[in-house]
Amino acid sequence: MVNRTCLVAISLVLAAPSAFAEEGRYADADAAVSSPRPNDRVSAVGGFGLGVFGRETGTEGGGALGGDFAYLFGGVHGIHLGYAFATGVFGPEVHLADVDYSWQWNTSPALRGVSGSFGFLIGPSLGFVSYGGNTPQEHTTFGGRAGLFADLHLWAFTVGIDGSYRFGMSSGFGAESFGSLGVHAGVSFELTRAR
Repeated sequence: MVNRTCLVAISLVLAAPSAFAEEGRYADADAAVSSPRPNDRVSAVGGFGLGVFGRETGTEGGGALGGDFAYLFGGVHGIHLGYAFATGVFGPEVHLADVDYSWQWNTSPALRGVSGSFGFLIGPSLGFVSYGGNTPQEHTTFGGRAGLFADLHLWAFTVGIDGSYRFGMSSGFGAESFGSLGVHAGVSFELTRAR
């Protein structure tokens, strides 16, 4: 009786490590099963907006044409490059360029069928301002851009709305700003990176 009990106990002790090893092997195999990660997303759009120029001496309405290019890692966050040419009805002409951090939330991890996204961008901005008239002025402003956007994706085609506010400071001319609300259209596609 004692011998059988000792043999059973020794067998359990010797079998236990192999049982734990089997459990670990199956756990590792299960951990390898996961949903595929979303691909990087590239977007290039052009658009038109209406806005308001502001400076210390007053405000002026105007319009803007421009374009944006974004590279989003995993389709969620990344680098956003923007350019806009804005002109006031009776006011300045402004060339605006910025490099922003962009984040977006997507209704689908892949650009297939119909999907949507919305997000924000923020970063530094550079403006070249030119005033005509009786006292022409040209100067450069340094500041930033903050914006919001919402897009509808129809496979590779993208259409959406955006709002942005650019603020700049310049030597001798003080604070200047341009806030706009507009529409844009373009293309979005996915890039697969080596994992």
